Amino acid sequence: MTNFMRNSHSLPDTMIEELIAPSRIQFYGSKWNNIGTKASLRHQISEITGIDSEVLSGVSPSTRTVAQRMSWASKRSTSRVEDTAYSLMGLFNVFMPMLYGEGDRAFIRLQEAIMKQSEDYTIFAWQSTRPGTQPRGIFASSPAEFQNIVHKGKKQAIAQYLTPLHEIPIPAALTSRGLYVALPLFRMEAVEEPAPGAQDISLPSLGSFNFFRHTPSQGMYLALICHVIPVGESKDQLLCIWLRMRNVRGIFTRAFTQSVAIVPKQQAELFTMQNIYAQSAASTGI
Repeated sequence: MTNFMRNSHSLPDTMIEELIAPSRIQFYGSKWNNIGTKASLRHQISEITGIDSEVLSGVSPSTRTVAQRMSWASKRSTSRVEDTAYSLMGLFNVFMPMLYGEGDRAFIRLQEAIMKQSEDYTIFAWQSTRPGTQPRGIFASSPAEFQNIVHKGKKQAIAQYLTPLHEIPIPAALTSRGLYVALPLFRMEAVEEPAPGAQDISLPSLGSFNFFRHTPSQGMYLALICHVIPVGESKDQLLCIWLRMRNVRGIFTRAFTQSVAIVPKQQAELFTMQNIYAQSAASTGI
């Protein structure tokens, strides 16, 4: 039996698994009055928790992107910071040792474990919740950074992305230099940081066009992550993030971390598939 609270703004560390895994759940209120079942309340549960209503009806969570599944945990609270990562292992069907005392590193390890068995690059499509413009690693620091990436009722992200000339990218691999990954990139010779908190930056054209203002910035790239399908619209779009080459070793970091970019699908042909090393986290010292 589960006590269902409509006004809850955070989820305990086991709530997501408790809602998804059982085929039948009966909900009761604080006075043990019968509220309903998982099936009858799936739309209300989806609205409150963000969990896809079809997943609540029995569809496998693995049919949803990494970013979507991470967003389900974006408001969860745990008594220990490591449990934010450890409690998500079942949702992504991964295993890793539990090392209490490692702090935020646990969530980085979770993302590394996901990358070992998945080529779903929506895992990179997070938006920072921290102020400032310091470069970051390519991985998110917590599920909270996926909170705004799924646009309910407006856009649906899918895991596949277009590759130039239909190239088959190599799978990502962890190395001493960081994450070795193949991504379609577009080099930008000049770019200014978008407004803090901006989610969708509509870029009408690429080529030699300088985005925003003419502020020189060497080594700046736009990286294509996945398709975005606007609900009710005929034209697909592409979700991209900004990357910057940080040093002579050619290692990339995430730039403009509070924003993502939405690009017209037809611009995919302007991107070039490149194999790069990306810094995993800001604390790696690379």
